[in-house]
Amino acid sequence: ILELGADVQLMGAVGTAIAIWGPACFPIAGYLMDKNLLGRCFSWDKWGRRAPWFLTHLVVVAVATALMYLPPSLDSGVLCWWFLLCGSVQAWTL
Repeated sequence: ILELGADVQLMGAVGTAIAIWGPACFPIAGYLMDKNLLGRCFSWDKWGRRAPWFLTHLVVVAVATALMYLPPSLDSGVLCWWFLLCGSVQAWTL
């Protein structure tokens, strides 16, 4: 990202925000998994309790990782926001 022209100081702040957001996601994700929000599409009897979440997170993190390398613009501000968006989604799904 820095080779594309992103601001170094802003990218440091973005990296810090993602580092804080990542561990904060774990209790939220555990709560949502326990609520069985994907139960309409995936039954616990057939899929189990966590498998639907692993499947959906696998697809989302693959798309977010691919999109990270395809920024909509090479403007410095856009790159930083794009990295923050993709990194936040990746932190949520991992």
